[in-house]
Amino acid sequence: MTVYRGEQDISCEPANLSFKTQIVIKIVIKGASGKMGSRISALAERDPVFRIVPTIEEADVMIDFSHPDATVPNLQTVKAAKKAAVVGTTGHSPKQREEIEKMGRQIPLVFSPNTSVGVNL
Repeated sequence: MTVYRGEQDISCEPANLSFKTQIVIKIVIKGASGKMGSRISALAERDPVFRIVPTIEEADVMIDFSHPDATVPNLQTVKAAKKAAVVGTTGHSPKQREEIEKMGRQIPLVFSPNTSVGVNL
């Protein structure tokens, strides 16, 4: 997997990290106490590429596995802070999905409410 960030990129292999440049991606995880959020937190804590921060304003990207009612307000904060977001929360209403899609035209956003490998291949 290669993560692109401007002129820099990081090539990551599961058992071997090779860095072209030393960068750290600061993430805030919404829903960190849930199943997916806690797993992402555990993996991020072990990976030197990521640093978990407490607020969206401090982060490079927000990862949202929270609650459908929290997604749009979280994305509004992301937009105000001029950050990026990954949303994996499920159960959004059609109106919420419409709002999320609108936000995707205004900020860098990956919206994938089903993050299982089979669905995303």
